[in-house]
Amino acid sequence: MNKKFIAIPLAIAMAFGLVGCGETTSGNNSGTSGGQQQEQPGGQQQPGGGQQQPGGQEQPGGQEQPGGQEQPAAKTMYDVTVTDGFIKGTANWNHQSVEENTSVTVVALEENKARGAFLNWEVNGENVSQTKEYTFNVTGNITVTAKYGDPATEPVKEYVSLTVLGGGVITGNENNINHETYEKGTQVSVTAPDKSPSAFVEWQIDGERVDGGSTYSFKLEETTIITAVYDGSTYSVWDGEYPEAAPAGFVEDTETKTWHITSASGLAYWASLVTCSLDGTDKNVHKYSAFDGSTDAVGHDFNAHYHPENAWTLYLDTDVDLAGYKWDPINSLQWSFCGLTFNGNGHTIKNLYVECKQMFPGADSSTAGFFGYVLKDDITIKDVTFDGARVVHDPRVDLHDPNDTQDKRSSTGCGATAIVIGYVNPSHHWRDATMGYDYFGTP
Repeated sequence: MNKKFIAIPLAIAMAFGLVGCGETTSGNNSGTSGGQQQEQPGGQQQPGGGQQQPGGQEQPGGQEQPGGQEQPAAKTMYDVTVTDGFIKGTANWNHQSVEENTSVTVVALEENKARGAFLNWEVNGENVSQTKEYTFNVTGNITVTAKYGDPATEPVKEYVSLTVLGGGVITGNENNINHETYEKGTQVSVTAPDKSPSAFVEWQIDGERVDGGSTYSFKLEETTIITAVYDGSTYSVWDGEYPEAAPAGFVEDTETKTWHITSASGLAYWASLVTCSLDGTDKNVHKYSAFDGSTDAVGHDFNAHYHPENAWTLYLDTDVDLAGYKWDPINSLQWSFCGLTFNGNGHTIKNLYVECKQMFPGADSSTAGFFGYVLKDDITIKDVTFDGARVVHDPRVDLHDPNDTQDKRSSTGCGATAIVIGYVNPSHHWRDATMGYDYFGTP
């Protein structure tokens, strides 16, 4: 019987199931479609169409490795640690894990105040390099340490002061300051201003002439007092000290109730003599006052405390140069010089320098002046000229610092400043009680 065969395309045959799904077609040995499992030699099956290696091992992704090649060996990693340095090419790291035989460069730190100059690199205590950048191959865990010398010691700065006497000033200082502190070795300059009709003669240090020009420059190697000498100069120059005993320029006459001042040191001694202590006590117990009362006398017979015959007079018999040294304001906190007359006799006090000072402990204000805090106790000041005076806030203390100490001035700042009298308390005034006024001047 003759059989006829009709050629049917492979795709149509597969669609109608005429070709088995498990059969392998030419050019395709990747397994079955539709997720069916194909049996491989050796009897093991690959899920999801995976291909088997000879011997039954499976390759990921279903691909077969020809001849069964082995996987690459795992990388060997080592730790590199740097002490007092960092690994180059990193964000200044001092620790990193790297592959074996990797080339690594370590870098030393720069010299600063905490460490000296770089010396060398050490590994296990042995010197391996003296260059700031050290390169090596990593063959194992390693710690590399940078060694440094001792930090450079900065020289201690030494300061010395310059004081200009005789009316001279420090050149270029807009406030005509004649006393300043400088670092040793600083180049300084002093100037002798025109004081016609007096003519400038020379500059002197320790009584010896050093220069004849009106401006003199020199290197300040030690604390120096330099004096401008003028023809016909009559100023007595203060050295900044308050004598503990009466100097030659101070004469006191208890019979006439007078003082005669013939020197700057005599004026300074008088100021410390009549002023009250900071705590408000009169150390001379009203010896120089026409009123011997105190705040404790309220409600008493005030006339019994008033002694007009004990009013004192000061006569200034010389011009005085206070030389820019800090002058402590003269304070009258207990009527310590009530009835005082300060007679300048036409003389001049120049180069007064005063810093603002608390009136008394617990006071909410401070004051500054030749006289500081004065009760309204009938003081007369006449025939005296103040030349070149400077009254300033205390530069050592912040005016608004709430931690301001009371021994300097109050935290509210300097409330009253003036050249002659910083502050007069208008409510503290002795008056005749028979007129209906009390100790504080209240009707």
